[in-house]
Amino acid sequence: MRYIPLGNQLLLELHTLEKKVGGIIIPDGAEKDVWYGVVLEIGMEACKSIIKKGDKVFYNIYGAKELEKNKLIVVGISDILCVFEEDE
Repeated sequence: MRYIPLGNQLLLELHTLEKKVGGIIIPDGAEKDVWYGVVLEIGMEACKSIIKKGDKVFYNIYGAKELEKNKLIVVGISDILCVFEEDE
């Protein structure tokens, strides 16, 4: 199935951040409150923004609409809090 976001909506694939605490790595999924999304598709009205496919973004969870449990969501461009890059 293919999802095509309309208007100013973005389709995100959900992920969790890997965290290190005192040299111990907390694996993906261990902390559900550290979700972020990777942009898969961009609606036509949102394509004028600086966000592009493949960007990692933090988003407002209250504006998100879940399509597939813990996998895909749709969120409006105004619900994107920031784009980020992980340290290497």
